[in-house]
Amino acid sequence: MLYWIDPKQIELAYDFGKEKVRMFKEKNRGKVMGGDWDLSTKRIEDKIVYKGVKERFVYGKPWRETILYKKGLERIEQGFIFNGCHTKGKLNKYFEHVERLYKSIKEKGYIPRCEDTKIKAGYNKTDHCARKFDEIKIGIGRNGQILFIDGAHRLSIAKFLGIEKVAVRIFFRHKRWVDFKNKLFSFASKHGGLLYQPAYHFDLGDISYSFGDERFCIIKENLKAENGTVLDIGANLGYFCHRFEEIGFECSAVEINPENIYFMKKLRNANGDKFTIIQKSIFDYKKQTVLNFDIILALNIFHHFLKRESDYKKLIQLLKRIKSRELFLETHNPHEKQMEGAYKNYSPEEFIEFILKNSCFEKSQLISSLENGRRLYKLFLK
Repeated sequence: MLYWIDPKQIELAYDFGKEKVRMFKEKNRGKVMGGDWDLSTKRIEDKIVYKGVKERFVYGKPWRETILYKKGLERIEQGFIFNGCHTKGKLNKYFEHVERLYKSIKEKGYIPRCEDTKIKAGYNKTDHCARKFDEIKIGIGRNGQILFIDGAHRLSIAKFLGIEKVAVRIFFRHKRWVDFKNKLFSFASKHGGLLYQPAYHFDLGDISYSFGDERFCIIKENLKAENGTVLDIGANLGYFCHRFEEIGFECSAVEINPENIYFMKKLRNANGDKFTIIQKSIFDYKKQTVLNFDIILALNIFHHFLKRESDYKKLIQLLKRIKSRELFLETHNPHEKQMEGAYKNYSPEEFIEFILKNSCFEKSQLISSLENGRRLYKLFLK
């Protein structure tokens, strides 16, 4: 199975060492493997293929002047095989392959090898050199980290050309990662088989969810700020912090549910995200101080504070502490069963009026009417 990911996500390579012959065999494809294999890593930038491709296609050196060619020729003259090549003639053909690959990706974008007839042309399936240009292969470590295994030519070229997505195959996964994935499936099963938000890791895309990227895309289109700080109130699994961090914001996620916190931390670390996680009620976060953020997200959360008088009063105090340029609010449908008997049950328009009255915000804009009668608003200063 092919997965499409940003090549920038692949920063570390699995350092096979003496384990290469044992572990990197076709029979191990798709296996779940325990042990400490995922702790042995090196940077992609330190691989000789990466250095050689960079010298050729970034700095414009002829192949014969690159470290990759010199190392290959040295190994062949010593009687060894280098990247499937055992003669100087084979080595020159190897670099012709790399040139064709670069030209193909530059002109046509990234095409999986199985679909790229131009790159496949002239290949002998038994030729070990040709196999060096197969799909990018990766492993998934215990914490969800991506570890490069094979396909350095494709990956390096894609990185230097600024390609946004490349096709990869997962060769094997760490047992601890698979255990976590199974826990997430079980967590979803307790909620009707659906997560509330997407599990934002490409290897977790088979876990269903209720709300995808629609709201994020709408909010992004209506942002005035291009950078700054974000506070997500009731962050659930941290999806919005992950997405905002991707576009350059510094994010904080407030969440009180311990199960959500557990999975949020795991997902944050799996993606290498940096956002701050705060496990407490928003009412207890930075008590008696101003909440100074450029953007605040309150998506499907504030209506819960309308159900009891005590929380209603706390919400008013919270709103008075907020100092922000933009607030994105998703309102509830007042006809929902959960709001029966609530202390206050505002219509969307009444809810917006209530927030404007008790906060620093001066204007509002309806930016989307969502399903089930819910609405997405932007509140801001004049």
